[in-house]
Amino acid sequence: MAGVREIENLWIPLADGGRLAARVWLPEGAEADPVPAIVEYLPYRKRDLMSVSDDRLYPWYAARGYACLRIDLRGSGESCGVLTDEYLPIEQDDMVAALAWIAAQPWCSGRIGMMGISWSGFNALQVAARRPPELAAIVAVAATDDRFRDDVHAMGGWPILNDNVYWGASFLLDMCLPPDPALVGQDWRAMWRQRCEAAEPPIGIWLKHPQRDAYWRQGSVAVAPGDIVCPTMVVAGFTDGYMNAAFRLMATLDVPRRALIGPWVHAWPHHSAVGPRIGFLEETLAWWDRWLKGIGNGIEDEPALQVFVQESVRAVPVADERPGRFVALPSWPAPGIAECRLVLNDGSLDVRAKKAVVRSIASPPTTGLCAGDWSPFGGGAELAADQRGDDAGSLCFDGAPLRRPLDIVGAPQLALRVAVDRPAAFLVARLVDVNPDGHATLLSVGVLNLAHRDGDDRAVPVVPGEIHDVTIPLNHCARRVLPGHRLRLAVSTAWWPMLWPAPDPVTASITTGASTLDLPVMASGAAVQGARPPAPPSPGKPTRQVTQREGIRGRTSLVRDFEAATTTLTSRRGGGLTHNPTIDLLYGVDGEDRFAIGDDGRRAEAVATRSALFERQGWRVEVAVTTTLVWRDGAFALEASLEGRENGEIVVTRRWNETFAYP
Repeated sequence: MAGVREIENLWIPLADGGRLAARVWLPEGAEADPVPAIVEYLPYRKRDLMSVSDDRLYPWYAARGYACLRIDLRGSGESCGVLTDEYLPIEQDDMVAALAWIAAQPWCSGRIGMMGISWSGFNALQVAARRPPELAAIVAVAATDDRFRDDVHAMGGWPILNDNVYWGASFLLDMCLPPDPALVGQDWRAMWRQRCEAAEPPIGIWLKHPQRDAYWRQGSVAVAPGDIVCPTMVVAGFTDGYMNAAFRLMATLDVPRRALIGPWVHAWPHHSAVGPRIGFLEETLAWWDRWLKGIGNGIEDEPALQVFVQESVRAVPVADERPGRFVALPSWPAPGIAECRLVLNDGSLDVRAKKAVVRSIASPPTTGLCAGDWSPFGGGAELAADQRGDDAGSLCFDGAPLRRPLDIVGAPQLALRVAVDRPAAFLVARLVDVNPDGHATLLSVGVLNLAHRDGDDRAVPVVPGEIHDVTIPLNHCARRVLPGHRLRLAVSTAWWPMLWPAPDPVTASITTGASTLDLPVMASGAAVQGARPPAPPSPGKPTRQVTQREGIRGRTSLVRDFEAATTTLTSRRGGGLTHNPTIDLLYGVDGEDRFAIGDDGRRAEAVATRSALFERQGWRVEVAVTTTLVWRDGAFALEASLEGRENGEIVVTRRWNETFAYP
């Protein structure tokens, strides 16, 4: 392995006179013997907030012959300009220019790979669709190809509540954080003020686009997957919200491609709190060696997908190790996976239809408390719990106890004949594994805004009482259900606090006998025999940074106020403090989310607070934001605030207040 030299900050010039800030790791001797480059492009600050994670990734690759760059987006960290929304065209323009500049450096061979998780996984796909000639391969982790269908903003065309609100507040904070004066000098204060003055609460922007319009299609490579021509590796976790895109990309891309899909949360798969962890560094090194260095290691001949099939296990809201096995599939859709159709009869799931009856459900507004978060990080009580509480507020259809193991691999699909009594309504369908003792574990879930029954590109009004035949795709899953267990299909008209409630409580009437559930069942011989399992994890280079206080993530309290007839759920989102001795910087982010709903379901409120601290001798900056969103009578009332302090004195304040309808 080569020695590694770190460049604390490297400026990448842009055509408009601006510049992007990059942290760089180079193998010793790269200027004399140029090497390929690996690039990650994020708004989350390479100098502090992401530096611990970066310390454990990029020196490891650099020691194995790669130049590695962690670049801050325009408007973040020490980079120029302002950041006003997600995945803007200028973000992609900047990266295309940066790739050309990197390829021309004396230490770079001219071949570059992009990698990243979440935001940087998104833009790896987005930049690949621009086809810059220097980009030879990508690795996208916990990302999506469709920003409306499979991101934090909506499920089945209905707005997400908990993750959407917490991310909206977190992103507003990200927009307003200062650059470090140690790198940009006295310009830091003007840059900080420019960022604060340009910011707008992003959740207001997102909620004003309730259909899959041009706003969402921009940056969604699913619109034209053929635009991607470089080898593509995707990695996803079934405990995360981003599992569907990995399967779609494997089906739609026409390039060398590979997918690793495990039980992981929203994290690198060698650090995931839900295990088993894998050797992500080793797996991706083989990918880079093949496509950036041209080493003939045969990676392109391996099975296209490696998928973790989890065994039946009791649901716990805190992350843990999961039993199961990796299976290798040659392609997606995979041969040997066939649909098994079950019929929703009067309270049962059967292979044959019985007499059709109409069964109705009006779910209590708090149905959904067992769901967990849309995109868990695994640091606390964030995962789906025992589903029996939500099943009590749902219309349930139970199968007979299984006689043999059943491997469900793929996306179940529910076809419902249904009518509702309100013009604005959504349905939630959950597939549940019921243990012989009654414990219920969530396998998969799907949502449909009934106004989107013909697609997400437009809303078709619902006529109360009119019968519709609708299809609800559930999320992809890979689960083994054991003998003696039963499958349950549960349908509800509420799912709080995962989703905003309907303006008025909804009663749905389902015609049994005419409604069906298709399960993708994997035959015993479907997997590629003798395929190489993912490598076991090995530690990356440790960081020199010191954690002075551990943060907290996840749900912390549930309060039922009988007098006020409300239920309130509170979650913590941080609170940690870290000291970086190399740059003598203390930094941390804290936050809290509070979700409340009334017993009649007609009013819901979400309040998210976030704060950040950066401090060294003679310099202390604190930034705090609050976002409050109230849903009542089909409209949103948004209030938000920003406060920035320098050495204890308030120097920036902003307030926002607006009301808008959600169609």
